[in-house]
Amino acid sequence: MSLSTGIRPNFVDLTSNARPKNVLVVEDDPGIRHVISSILNSAGFAIFEADGVQSAVEIASHTDIIVAVIDLHLADGDGLELTRKLSNTRDIATIIVSGQASPVDRTIGIEVGADDYMAKPFDARELLARVKRQASRMARFRDTPEPAETGENHPNQPLGEWTVDFARRRVTSNDGRQARLSDAEFRALEALLIQRGTIVSRDDIHEAVVGHRDRDPLDRRVDVLISCI
Repeated sequence: MSLSTGIRPNFVDLTSNARPKNVLVVEDDPGIRHVISSILNSAGFAIFEADGVQSAVEIASHTDIIVAVIDLHLADGDGLELTRKLSNTRDIATIIVSGQASPVDRTIGIEVGADDYMAKPFDARELLARVKRQASRMARFRDTPEPAETGENHPNQPLGEWTVDFARRRVTSNDGRQARLSDAEFRALEALLIQRGTIVSRDDIHEAVVGHRDRDPLDRRVDVLISCI
């Protein structure tokens, strides 16, 4: 299958000075890919399309993507691994849209770093609302200081045989191994260590990971993240 990089400038929101809200749609089914792209196009997002892992990574490395909508079964690889790669990028939110919708599938998706998870078939308005929410959240993160700037205010902290380096956002063992944490997992760990010795509420952790917004009582991301740390 071929790669399509169909950005449509007429749909970019130019009502503010914010950077264009480019969305990457990664789906190997051309029909579903077209439906998702059309839904988001109509709301003002500029769309890039990919049918596999390789093309998606290539687009993300050269384009200012703010949200990636990812199917799990792709032409050349695993959508979970793609989600992990993109989720390690501070500026990209990831939403899995998949026919695999069991609680276990959702939990695995969140564990690898997905910011949200939707089941197929999906409601168009719900998909749009979730993409808008993640785009807004990531836009707020882009307006905050980079991790290295905030981390300078906090010295490295030991954690058993590990050392947490806030400035470089690394967790390294005494023998040189590095823990593979997604950006969301590191932010949760950071929120706990900065307030070490005190009780940290679920809402505080949620704000550190997701940003300042009302928490959906059914949102279990914090629970899953804490179980992974």
